[in-house]
Amino acid sequence: MTTLSGDLRTLSREAFVYFYPLVTMDVSRRQAVNAPADRPGFGPPNVFHHLRAFPDADFRSVVRPNFDTLYSVAWLDLTAGPVLLGVPNTDDRYFMLPLLDMWSDVFANPGKRTSGTTAQTYVITGPGWRGDLPKGLPVIAAPTPFVWIIGRTQTNGPDDYAAVHRLQDGSPI
Repeated sequence: MTTLSGDLRTLSREAFVYFYPLVTMDVSRRQAVNAPADRPGFGPPNVFHHLRAFPDADFRSVVRPNFDTLYSVAWLDLTAGPVLLGVPNTDDRYFMLPLLDMWSDVFANPGKRTSGTTAQTYVITGPGWRGDLPKGLPVIAAPTPFVWIIGRTQTNGPDDYAAVHRLQDGSPI
């Protein structure tokens, strides 16, 4: 026999599990977009903020960062409409741009393994977007109105920084 207190305990636990990622992602988003852009990886939405050197051991913006890639981070705000995501030709260099929804699930991941290394432009739309879109561009429909991109670009040591910086700035190698 189910009791009311048992039902409430189950409901409370399920609500916590469901909403916890939404709350933690929103806290992360607010901290990132409301910080000065002079902090690597932080700044206004809909713009990439790049880490220009390998992270040091004290880096804590993401859990266990890679130490062979340079990061490019952006929070997309799709509440006002779609955002274009442009990727330069990386000349076969490994990169990935995982797009995370507010549940912290990766729902798209343009990159060398999934879309190749030629120049690409995507239209990212928010949930239920209705309206005109640029013709001929692939559309990625986001399940939430905010999206976190934590991009990574292969970097072959500090001597390779200049080439990766050109890519981060939107120029081909």
